[in-house]
Amino acid sequence: MKNSFYSIILILLLHCPVYASWSDDWTFNGIPLSRFKNTDSKDILEICGGIAFSAFLHWGSHIVFLETKGIKWEQKGIEEQIKEPMKDKDWQMMGRIGFLGQLCGGLIINQTKLKNTFFATGYHSYTFLSIGLYPTFHKDKYDFHLIEKYGGDKDFEFVFYTFSSALLLNSNTN
Repeated sequence: MKNSFYSIILILLLHCPVYASWSDDWTFNGIPLSRFKNTDSKDILEICGGIAFSAFLHWGSHIVFLETKGIKWEQKGIEEQIKEPMKDKDWQMMGRIGFLGQLCGGLIINQTKLKNTFFATGYHSYTFLSIGLYPTFHKDKYDFHLIEKYGGDKDFEFVFYTFSSALLLNSNTN
């Protein structure tokens, strides 16, 4: 995972430029920071709504997967406790599905009138940070651990999901 971490940092440095033009209009990953100059409480609530929706979609994707497969489970803290045996491919999908849900949600947002809103900025920013920092906060457990433990390539998937979320964030440029 350490090599992936350095790879993703390199990708992000190459893909997510932070720069200033001659007029000092700073930009991060294609989003002009001047956009936030006159934000009001409504804008802040939209950003928070996007953040909450991304987190909910990650969690909800796990729940929908378990329910559609008919797998018995219960919620314990931040974990879904599985109450019956599952196939290896189901465990892998359990690890993937939250990230895939967030990325699909971002693609849908970009096809609606929500694109380039503060809601979308909050959504895409949280998706990018939650995926990119996931291994830092969850070390050897939860989603990426499930992918690896049951035969998947967690390093490849980490880079793929993080890069995809960076592209979604970059698409929110207004």
